[in-house]
Amino acid sequence: MTSTNQFEYWSSKGFYKETILSLVENWKYNDKFLSGIGNDFFGILVVIIFTFALKNIIKKWIIIRSFNKIINDKLTLSFLIFSITILVNLIQIMIMNTPNINGRIALFLYPLYIILIIALLSEFETNRFKYLKYFIAIVIPLFLIYHLINSYQSESVREWWYDSNNLEVIDFLKKSNPNSVITLKTQWWFYPSFSYYSRTGELSNIKLAPNEQHEIEPDTKAEYYYIFNSEVKKLEPNFKKIKRFGWDRWLMKRYEKR
Repeated sequence: MTSTNQFEYWSSKGFYKETILSLVENWKYNDKFLSGIGNDFFGILVVIIFTFALKNIIKKWIIIRSFNKIINDKLTLSFLIFSITILVNLIQIMIMNTPNINGRIALFLYPLYIILIIALLSEFETNRFKYLKYFIAIVIPLFLIYHLINSYQSESVREWWYDSNNLEVIDFLKKSNPNSVITLKTQWWFYPSFSYYSRTGELSNIKLAPNEQHEIEPDTKAEYYYIFNSEVKKLEPNFKKIKRFGWDRWLMKRYEKR
C-alpha cells in the first residue's frame, strides 16, 4: 500500500487525534446524550487513567524493587500489553510511514483498555475505598448497558449504509424479469457490492455493466440503473424511476424505444 501511495487518503494528525479521538467518536455514535459531550473530554479521561496507572506502577517499583514481582503484577501486565501495542503502531508509523490506526481498525484497543481499567480498580485498598469500588462496579456497567441500548440500531448501519438494500434490488429485478436476461448499471458507490454478488452467482439472470468511471452515464445501453436520488436528473431524459430503496436511492429503467 505504501508503494502504491494508497495512504494518501489518510491524514497525519497524531495518535491522540486519529486513534483515541476516533475511537471516542465511534463509541459515541448515535447516542443523543453523549453526542453533546466533546470528544476531548473522553480523550483526556483516557490519558488521565493511563497516567494514573503508570503512576501506580512506578510507586510499586519504588517500594518493591523486584523485577519478578512487578512483571507478574496484573496492573503492570495489562499496562505493558496496552502500551506495547500502541508503541508497535507508533514505530510502524515512523519506519514504514503508515497512518495511525483509527475507527474500526483500532477496535482491539477497547478490550485492552478495559482490562487496564479493571486492573487499576483492583488496586484500590478494600477497606479505604470499599464503597467507591462498589459504586464504580455498579455505575460503569449500568452506563454501558444504557449506552448500548440507546445507540443500538437494527435496521441501519453507520458504514456502507448505502449497500443495505442491494439484495432487495436484486430480488426485485429477478421477480420483474423472471424469464429474461437484463443488464444493470450502478453508480460507482454500489458497484463493488454488486460485483461481489455477480462473482458469487447471486445475480443469475442479471448482467452487471462495467463501471470504470465515477461519472453518471445516461447513454449507457444498460436497461436498469441504480443510483442516488441526487443523480436522478442526469438520467431522466433516458430513464424513468421505477422503485425507491431506502430514503435516497432509486432503481431506474430505460425508456423503451417506440
